[in-house]
Amino acid sequence: MSIFGKLFKAEGDVSTGNTQINNALKILRNSGLSHQERVSGLTKLKSIFLASSSKDDLRAIAQLILKTASSDESTKIREMSLTTFDTIIEMGGGQKAGLVAGCAMPILKGIAESSSEDLKELRQMAFRTISRIAPLVIDDELLELFAHGLSDKNTSIKIASIRFFENNARSADDMLKKRIAKVCLPALCEALSDSEIWIQVAKTLGALGHFALGAAPFLYSRLDDEEGEWAAAALREVTGKDYGRKDKEKWDEWLKKSVVK
Repeated sequence: MSIFGKLFKAEGDVSTGNTQINNALKILRNSGLSHQERVSGLTKLKSIFLASSSKDDLRAIAQLILKTASSDESTKIREMSLTTFDTIIEMGGGQKAGLVAGCAMPILKGIAESSSEDLKELRQMAFRTISRIAPLVIDDELLELFAHGLSDKNTSIKIASIRFFENNARSADDMLKKRIAKVCLPALCEALSDSEIWIQVAKTLGALGHFALGAAPFLYSRLDDEEGEWAAAALREVTGKDYGRKDKEKWDEWLKKSVVK
């Protein structure tokens, strides 16, 4: 059984007594119809979502759209379903996004964690979608997903992952900063060796402040980089010391005397 099959079996079938939703779903699931006709089913579901105030209907529509994104035979319908979900989250506002985030996240994680090469584009889209609703449902499992994303062979997923960390580190309170550091600091330190994203990683570590103290030796190793001022800036925020990027002797002395190993 595929990861999606297991996921859906565990969750059970989504059901709703709303005739409009069920009629739109029949159109969407009818593989005998043309692509455009099936997309009209998605459009109907989107319209119902945006007009509805029923929590049950909102959750049902979100799950039905995302299950289509994860299991439909047509890759184009999968991608269109995920695009539609993004649209209803954006247009529906924070309150509606909050209502559906919890039920949507397990399905989105399933898509993001897929190893199928055929789902490369869909995985990228899923990471972007998760980034948008993650602040509503951040947990350790989600942090670990993005930590793994930092070393993904897909550059777009790496970038989406570090943007997630950078954005959340900047806006986080101390409790969340501490949590991010506890779960993700090793992955962030390792990502400093990646030339494609290391500057964004340094910015993230700087935003985490003293909670990322363990990253100081790794930031120190980047001081000689052409853009080493980013490492120096992050070191200042992490350690509370301001030796710049040129005075490596003082940094070296501080590192030897500090508790950082």
